Amino acid sequence: MRNRVAVVAFLILAGGICEAATYSVLHYGSLLIDRIVSATTVQTAPAVFQVLREIAEGRSGKLSPELKRAAGIAAIDTSLEKAGFLDDAEVRAYALEKIGDIGSDEAIAYLKALRPEDLPGSAGFTVYAGAKIAYQRALLGREPDPNGQRAFLEGLLQHRSDPLAGGNIFSWALSELCNRGSVVSMPIIEKALEKGDIPSNIERIKSCEAEMTIVNSNPDRVKALGSALDSLTQAHTGTPLDTQLVIWATDQLSRDNSKEAQAALERFVKNAAALQDDSPNVRDLKGLAQAYKAKTQP
Repeated sequence: MRNRVAVVAFLILAGGICEAATYSVLHYGSLLIDRIVSATTVQTAPAVFQVLREIAEGRSGKLSPELKRAAGIAAIDTSLEKAGFLDDAEVRAYALEKIGDIGSDEAIAYLKALRPEDLPGSAGFTVYAGAKIAYQRALLGREPDPNGQRAFLEGLLQHRSDPLAGGNIFSWALSELCNRGSVVSMPIIEKALEKGDIPSNIERIKSCEAEMTIVNSNPDRVKALGSALDSLTQAHTGTPLDTQLVIWATDQLSRDNSKEAQAALERFVKNAAALQDDSPNVRDLKGLAQAYKAKTQP
């Protein structure tokens, strides 16, 4: 799901209250969808696809017992009835992301054909944008060559084909290139950001370069991100903390289920908690560490 750590991090840094409770709705919904998908077998795949469609289209409360049994998820019926968890727009968009991960011809055709009017609710556009990003993710997944994947993403920066979700697709493709450390893409990224909010775009280029520097610092992505968090936590005096970079590194590690990634995040939380002074940087670091802890709460 899109930068779920950043959601609660923003609330904490802005002095928001009840951030863990608010965030847990998004987190619980995504975990529940992960459980549904993880139970998929060859036999249950068609039903799981239908369950994801029902969630994405805002009908999670109407899943029939027969469909649940066919999807192999009858054992988590009580979880599925949790009010609101699967109705959230971000959670519905996450269901669409999982449909994109299926990557079948049927899944791709469904995502391509989905229209805003197919997605009821006041947050229909958020879900629609999620569908179109999921569609592009699915197409990207069909390209086996890394250079072909890079060219595909660069093309999305150069040509906006969707009049409604084009900006969302652009942001996703840009983040993908930055996350992959695609230095050779920088001229295209810079050209694509020549227009619009120039000060904001300049900052985005700087943050992209910083992200690329980190992921290219070590062939082991988890070690690169963990070392960056260690450095950012230790360098907490002097210049203002780059909170967005900390949020990005934390979010990237949180998407990795490996023991090494979880250890790096736990180390970050421990190191931040051990800081003693009350400087703005330390307060921000402690808040960002709380964001990760909130993410892991059930």
